[in-house]
Amino acid sequence: VMIGHREDNTGMSFVDVDVQHGIDLAMEHLADLGHRQIGFVGIDPAVGDKRYGYATWTLDAYERTCDRLGLAPVSAVGGLTAEDVSVAAQHLLDTHSDISAFIALQEQSVIGLLKTARARDLHIPDDLSIVGMVSEPLAEMSQPPLTTISFPADEMGRTGARLLLERMGRGEAVVEQVLVPPELTIRDSTSRPSR
Repeated sequence: VMIGHREDNTGMSFVDVDVQHGIDLAMEHLADLGHRQIGFVGIDPAVGDKRYGYATWTLDAYERTCDRLGLAPVSAVGGLTAEDVSVAAQHLLDTHSDISAFIALQEQSVIGLLKTARARDLHIPDDLSIVGMVSEPLAEMSQPPLTTISFPADEMGRTGARLLLERMGRGEAVVEQVLVPPELTIRDSTSRPSR
């Protein structure tokens, strides 16, 4: 039984966050506010010859949601640090000046995006709306407090433990694969586009 999952999960039980559901919530929220150019920044899914599954799935989910909503995907990935993601965000803003909102689904992505906004004197949410996936304390301490997609770690842990105990109790391998839907918490980092 795994917390998280792989590309090939044949015969494995797992519990993970439903990334597609979270991105759907965030993108629909931004689109409902009137945003039509919504950027995505994240860490690079490829590190050497390895693929980072979560980064791959978030980027794929973003592109699927853009397609469903009739929006053009505008994304950039950086290395593994907030500084790397900041450089990627700067490049997106240089090449797509009409971006009015961003989604960032790793802590270093959110930090890199906030650094870029501050360096360019962009005010959140007046100039740029942001939805991130960070811890609730970090979201609340940000200025302004960040609109977030939750990471349901407690529920994932409880579900993973239940799956393991049930599997041990049965003495047989019954495969159960669970995606836990996150929630969107709207705070002050998103608003209608100013332009």
